[in-house]
Amino acid sequence: MATPSDQAPASSEVPVAKIEHDNSQLEEFFEQNKNKLFLAVVAALIIIVGFVAFTYVRESGAAKAAGALTGAETIEELQAVAKDYPNSVVAGTAELLIVGQLKSQEKDDESYSALKAFVAARKDHPLYLQGVSDLGLQEHVRGNLDAAVNLLREASAAGAAPGFIGQTALLRLGDALTAQGLEAMKAGDVDKAKSLFGEAQVAFEDLEARAGENTSLNRTATQRRERLPHLSIPALTPAEGKAAAEAKAKAAGEAAAAEAKTADEAEAAPVITVDGDPVPTGDPVPTGDPVDAPPVDGDPPV
Repeated sequence: MATPSDQAPASSEVPVAKIEHDNSQLEEFFEQNKNKLFLAVVAALIIIVGFVAFTYVRESGAAKAAGALTGAETIEELQAVAKDYPNSVVAGTAELLIVGQLKSQEKDDESYSALKAFVAARKDHPLYLQGVSDLGLQEHVRGNLDAAVNLLREASAAGAAPGFIGQTALLRLGDALTAQGLEAMKAGDVDKAKSLFGEAQVAFEDLEARAGENTSLNRTATQRRERLPHLSIPALTPAEGKAAAEAKAKAAGEAAAAEAKTADEAEAAPVITVDGDPVPTGDPVPTGDPVDAPPVDGDPPV
């Protein structure tokens, strides 16, 4: 008979409950949206590749356009560059070069039209304000002072244009305002002229401050400003100066003739005496007193 010690010990293993591993929320999200996520990744890759391709094409196109501009010398070649690359910076630069060539050939009307077209169409061009300043100068030369001042105010606004472009526009603005002041003086509107000369002075002073180490511009601005007080008298044209001189000489001659005539009349007038003393001409002769006077028409003295 088996003893208790010989009996097999009772099992000491503790039953382990079966744990079921459910998918996490992240796994479920991926499982449910894997197709959408895949498409999104593909779309992102397409965008990246497209951007890289676009950048490459754009840069290579810009390089090609720049090369074409470098090789263009005549107006016709520059026009071809502007036509072949119509929406590029190079096209606008070609148009400005065309303006310069037309100006150098003294084709002023064509240059003026080309510059107006550039300003109207190329507001995003890096040299847009240079074109605005140049157009303002042309308007001044053509006598369109109001248009010139408006354009040059835009081009010379502080911080709007790179240094030299803005400074040149300021000088041109001061000149245009001065010309407007002269026109006001000729029209007899002194108050308007003083106001315009004051604005011109501000423009020249602003240029002196902004020119910095550009001694040439600084000196020019100072000279223009110092001349302004003398511009309160409108300048005469050669014809006006000649007419003024002739009028002055005529007036002087008439004054001299009148003076000579007065002297002759005084010398020819008879001398009237009272008691032997001469009576000044124009003084009344006392009545009742004898008057000594030279004979008149052969009559004996009274």
